[in-house]
Amino acid sequence: MPKDNLTRLVKPYAKGQITIPAEFRERLGNNEDSILQLEFKGSKIEIMPLRAVEDMLLREFDDTEIKVFLEEDKIDSDSAVVLVLWVCALVAITMVVFQRQDIT
Repeated sequence: MPKDNLTRLVKPYAKGQITIPAEFRERLGNNEDSILQLEFKGSKIEIMPLRAVEDMLLREFDDTEIKVFLEEDKIDSDSAVVLVLWVCALVAITMVVFQRQDIT
């Protein structure tokens, strides 16, 4: 990947959409299935591609592992339940996002 800096001017469409120039997309390896993270920094917008970790698998923890984790982390049962619910919600949202990418 070339390390040269690139600068291009783009004009937003009526609803704020912009087209990322092809050379930028090629250098980053972006395509229509890519997910981009936008971060507002001062007066600038930073756009970073997110990479899916293909070999990242969810695994199940057995009761002993959970017990050890809870003891080491000093987390109470009520907090653990809330945490598990939040994690499940985030996993479900992530799965929906990635499924939508496969459909389009």
